[in-house]
Amino acid sequence: MDLGALTENLIALKETVNSIVINEDKNVGDFELSVERFQVLLEDLIVVSKAQTSPDPEILKSKLYQLQITLEELNNFCGHKLNILSFLDDITPIN
Repeated sequence: MDLGALTENLIALKETVNSIVINEDKNVGDFELSVERFQVLLEDLIVVSKAQTSPDPEILKSKLYQLQITLEELNNFCGHKLNILSFLDDITPIN
């Protein structure tokens, strides 16, 4: 898996997600929390991808799993406006 390419795609997704407006008041807080979790995980992946050493596969696998869950949450909020889950094709399990 190319972490650099994945993070570039996720950075583009971050810009798109930040521009989405959720009109249903009850979901705004949950959406914002999901966006914050996504941004934190993205920053972690950027750090890992730029590290001089190879990342620990178990740590990377955990972060990617958390990212997948967060992207699924975001997709539930804005799936009708954006196909977020198309990015999950780039996240493959690590053996």
